[in-house]
Amino acid sequence: MHTLLLTLLLLFIETDPLDRPYSEQTVTADLQAILLTDSPDSAAYKGITQYLLLMSFTEEKLEGKTYRQILDLYQLWDVQDKARRTREEVQAALEAEAEQKRSEELAKVVDVHLREITTQYTDSTVQFRYSISISNTSDRKVKSLSGFLYYQTATGGSLLSVDLTFQEPLLPRSTRRETITTTYAYNPNADYTPGWTESGKAKVVWKPEEVKFEVGPAGR
Repeated sequence: MHTLLLTLLLLFIETDPLDRPYSEQTVTADLQAILLTDSPDSAAYKGITQYLLLMSFTEEKLEGKTYRQILDLYQLWDVQDKARRTREEVQAALEAEAEQKRSEELAKVVDVHLREITTQYTDSTVQFRYSISISNTSDRKVKSLSGFLYYQTATGGSLLSVDLTFQEPLLPRSTRRETITTTYAYNPNADYTPGWTESGKAKVVWKPEEVKFEVGPAGR
């Protein structure tokens, strides 16, 4: 009699679905049961489903593990993933800071100023001519340079790619004028007179990427 009552009692006791073993045949019903008994934020359900999705791209076998064990694996993975992303963000910030310092040092060696922007129209194109001055403040001859000029006005901004290799090197402690020309297909309905065409009204920032000097005695 006591044995029968105990058996009937056990039948009415629902085990925690987190303690069920994972099986591909029952996973849909198991996850529904976990969701029904989960906390209000469904943290266990979300963690388990995310880990199952992650593992679907690997060869890791989950058969035989309980959903509680799978949740523990997800929580461990989550801690490790957050630590990895933090390391990557710190590394990216350090690299960006180093690149900024390198660019600032290069700008002290070779400085570029925007002098004037003019436009010329044909029936099908519009041509921009950028007049710039390049100053070599170093004691070495500059063979080539590359970088960007950023224009910033109250209404927006743009940039000009500067990529020059000199036929005659830029001499030490000297300044040279150069012209960069870009051509675009002309649309008569478009506005080709942005505010920064008046260079005196624009904030212009020179960001060099590379400066190459002549090597050997000729480069001194």
